[in-house]
Amino acid sequence: MARTTRCGLFLLLLVAPVVASPLSNAKQAGQVGEQADGYLGLVDADSSAVVEEVNTKRRAKYEKIAANTGAPLAAVAERAGVMLLERTEAGHYIRSASGEWSKK
Repeated sequence: MARTTRCGLFLLLLVAPVVASPLSNAKQAGQVGEQADGYLGLVDADSSAVVEEVNTKRRAKYEKIAANTGAPLAAVAERAGVMLLERTEAGHYIRSASGEWSKK
């Protein structure tokens, strides 16, 4: 239980700073959205560079958290996905675990 709590706290502190202006703009434009797996996804193919950059940074942070907590990388990413989906603003796209895009 303590490991899960520590993992959640790390995620709150480390995932939030990844949000950058190009990401915010792409979300507002409906070009990208949050996914249940903890990574950003493409709604529109024109934003692939933003998605790649953000996901590379997220994976690096997830790897650090996994190494520090002993949790599997996939579990860290999935937990981040839950938190990111919860924090997604209304009107932005989210992608469910089944792969369907919808506006929150």
